[in-house]
Amino acid sequence: MEKFKLFDAEYKFMDIIWELGPINSTELSKICLSRLGWKKPTTYNMIRKLSERGILQNENAVVISLIGREQVQKYETEALLEKSFDGSLPAFIATFLKDRKLSEEEAQKMIDRFIAIINMSLTASCVALGVMIVRLLLKKAPKIFSYILWSIVLFRLICPFSFESSLSLMYSSDISKEVIYTQAP
Repeated sequence: MEKFKLFDAEYKFMDIIWELGPINSTELSKICLSRLGWKKPTTYNMIRKLSERGILQNENAVVISLIGREQVQKYETEALLEKSFDGSLPAFIATFLKDRKLSEEEAQKMIDRFIAIINMSLTASCVALGVMIVRLLLKKAPKIFSYILWSIVLFRLICPFSFESSLSLMYSSDISKEVIYTQAP
């Protein structure tokens, strides 16, 4: 996990690679000169250093990122939570929003994510109930069937997406976004 730790200069450098990569190292040094004010040796030094750490790959003068921006952001967020808030997400959110107002767009994104999580949980609950009913019918069946059935529930809990069709059992059970705005949902 420590491999995702980037210092400020490294992050700015990686930002360029995430934006433009894969990129030729000569072209990268020119961009670093214009955006960061780095000379060619500084850029090549950074490429070498990050390649040794397994963050970049530099083959045939083409620089490729081996880690994504989201991985680094996730690591940085988790490190901040652990260091400053003892791993407490509610404490972080309360502190973050203390003197700040959410924009309409940010509030809508949070509501959309919350509704998506509720819908996934509802679907997983229905699948778990179905597995329990099927297990009652298959009491004498080998244990492997039980493991397979519960793996379906695990998959539903872990996967952040779902497949919908007109034949889907859960097609109409999604919670509407309007439930947030009603007085008695």
